[in-house]
Amino acid sequence: MVQINFFSERGDIGGNQVLLSHKDEKLWLDFGLSFKKTSRFINQLLEGRQLPKMRLQELSKQGIIPPTEFLQEPFRVLTSHAHHDHFGALFAPLEHNIKVELFAPEDTLALIKARMEVSAAGGLFGKAEVIPVPVEKKISISGFEVVPIVVDHSIDGSYSYLIFCPDGTCTYYTGDIRFDLTTSDQTLETIGEYADKVDVLVT
Repeated sequence: MVQINFFSERGDIGGNQVLLSHKDEKLWLDFGLSFKKTSRFINQLLEGRQLPKMRLQELSKQGIIPPTEFLQEPFRVLTSHAHHDHFGALFAPLEHNIKVELFAPEDTLALIKARMEVSAAGGLFGKAEVIPVPVEKKISISGFEVVPIVVDHSIDGSYSYLIFCPDGTCTYYTGDIRFDLTTSDQTLETIGEYADKVDVLVT
């Protein structure tokens, strides 16, 4: 059976860190920074500035990353879009030389790279193994079958994901999604093709 762990507090904004686990197979859905937990270190108007370098244990103690036993290699992350609350905590495993495999469509990866290059984490993106995934096509990631679906959000390159798990269940992870533009009709139509297969909704 697939296990889903959420590493955020109730009512917390940002800090999206969701772990899907099935036996030895693990896949993170985003790995972002919590605005609340990082406010003492980061001015949100200058969100490109990253946290000062800290030991993993200290970052975990502050609740910025999960307990260190969850930072197993390879650290596979499926990223929904290039906002810091969805990818910003990646600096921690990268800075501490944990092998990171970063999955997302090409436009999302390009935006993450650009944002990291203009921040204090500029040299870290190159340490990740970056793996583009095709849009609206199924790809295998660590035993999970993943279908990216474009969604409307306040930044380009935003996606939701259908994740077909090794136990036969299907999880739909929305990422950040809004329904106020015409592209939403296409999104809903695509999601509708799979609606009867979805067992778990993570939004």
